[in-house]
Amino acid sequence: MISNINKAKLIFITLILDILTFYTLYTNELNKLDKTFSIVVLLTHLIFYISLIMNKKKILDILHIFCFFLVSFSVYLENINLLLIGLLLIVIIQILWRLENKCILMDDGDTFGYGKTIDIITLIITILLSIKLGTKL
Repeated sequence: MISNINKAKLIFITLILDILTFYTLYTNELNKLDKTFSIVVLLTHLIFYISLIMNKKKILDILHIFCFFLVSFSVYLENINLLLIGLLLIVIIQILWRLENKCILMDDGDTFGYGKTIDIITLIITILLSIKLGTKL
């Protein structure tokens, strides 16, 4: 079971991301892809909150994988705010991996969600998001 401290961290981080996403959704003129992405993220986060509070490990495992795909897909977005949110999330994840020596979404002893291959892939996504942001600024 995920510790209460890690649950609190996850809820806080997700809440910040949701506030930023809501703000972007309602204050920016988004193309269809960016708007759809934002709505999918917010709906996914709603399921995440419920699953985290109710300790639904199987659902959290599926959302864990889905989160990786969403962050990877964020490279294709056009809105600067959404790109920044994606970059913020992936940087936070990488910092937490190093501080905790694991993904805080996982139980002690689990290795899924953290490892050299995923570390390299997230580094590449970080670089791609940074380049895309750099071309838009």
